[in-house]
Amino acid sequence: MKSRIFTISCILSVFISTVGFAQPPGDIIVNFVGDPWTPWVYGSEGSFPDKGIAVEVIIEIFKRLDGYQPVFSLHSWNRCLDLVRTGDADALILCAYNAERAGYAVFTDEIVRNKAVFLFRKGEMPQWTVLQDLKKYRIGILSGNDYGTIFDKARQDFGYSVHNGAKSIDEALVLLKDNYFDILLTTEAVLTEVYKSNPRNKDVFGVAGSPFSDGDVYYIAFSRKSDKANLIPKMNTIIAQIKAEGVIDKLRTKYLGK
Repeated sequence: MKSRIFTISCILSVFISTVGFAQPPGDIIVNFVGDPWTPWVYGSEGSFPDKGIAVEVIIEIFKRLDGYQPVFSLHSWNRCLDLVRTGDADALILCAYNAERAGYAVFTDEIVRNKAVFLFRKGEMPQWTVLQDLKKYRIGILSGNDYGTIFDKARQDFGYSVHNGAKSIDEALVLLKDNYFDILLTTEAVLTEVYKSNPRNKDVFGVAGSPFSDGDVYYIAFSRKSDKANLIPKMNTIIAQIKAEGVIDKLRTKYLGK
């Protein structure tokens, strides 16, 4: 039993040094869970995240929050939700708000926004003034994704031609390139990964802001069963400070580009 305890302690110490913290004696551990989700959280399930916008934001917050130490671990998304729901983890690294989660989690102020964008074939930029103007375009979306109430209502009101057969962004890009549709709805974060995975995509696709949404808003969410949820007021003060100092903008530029 002693050897097991020693091994676990060693692993924890190695992890803490990896994310840039040396744990002072007496620091209270705050357990954060998340799933691999670039550019917000990098890593693989069963491991510790090594970078990402959300990870670096939390590290910066806790540098200014005396007496507490964040520890991160990565799991499947459903496992993360279960851990926070039961109180076996203190908080989700990053998530969107919804009514179901609000039943078992308490949210900080906004951390970051994932802006919504259009992708289109270069030289064929869609033109619109009002949402009805987009009726003349074929719109591609990913199967199973939620695109918000504005899009859902406009789709119903104006009878958009919507193609939702693509199951991945790579599949959707092929369909867009091959003229199966004219516009692909996605987000700034996905766009960044598209360009990183194949820089030539910049020569093939153009990008414009989406009129359907300002983007998804993401928060840190604490379990209602965790006593660490009482840190939220102090964390919100620090979040406002680091936003005012441009810390989050710099991280967005670091991971998403200008």
